[in-house]
Amino acid sequence: MLAANVQPLDEETLAECAAKAREVDRQEAMLQTGRPLDEAMWRSYRMSTGCYAGRLDDDLVCVWGVAALAPLEGIGQPWLVATPMIDRAAFPFLRQCWYYLNKMKSDHDFLWNVVWEENTAACQWLSWMGFEMKQPRKVGPFNRNFIPFEWSANV
Repeated sequence: MLAANVQPLDEETLAECAAKAREVDRQEAMLQTGRPLDEAMWRSYRMSTGCYAGRLDDDLVCVWGVAALAPLEGIGQPWLVATPMIDRAAFPFLRQCWYYLNKMKSDHDFLWNVVWEENTAACQWLSWMGFEMKQPRKVGPFNRNFIPFEWSANV
């Protein structure tokens, strides 16, 4: 049986994910930030608290965290980068994701970010996780459509 496990994210695993990431994640990072995925990941990692890595057996599935945008106001920006293993590991991780989502929510009053509209799997997952999906808007140096998503403790 496949075993899913989550561990605190370290720099070695972050570099491993940058090397193995899905093409859609590479494109999304470039379109949103104008930077290659590895640079965008390092920036998010340095700005974040509570970063994690998910594995299925020994295979890296994804890494994620929440960038502290305005810590005194409780505003965070969740991010996640996946490897192609996410397709095989989706169900085992869906069972565990509620714990980490609730941890994000308990540490922040407001969570928001944007997701590239062509990253349909991420859009579906965010909606399923209870984030409110907004109307697409143009984002980044290439002026592409991204969908803002948010969660608020005050709703």
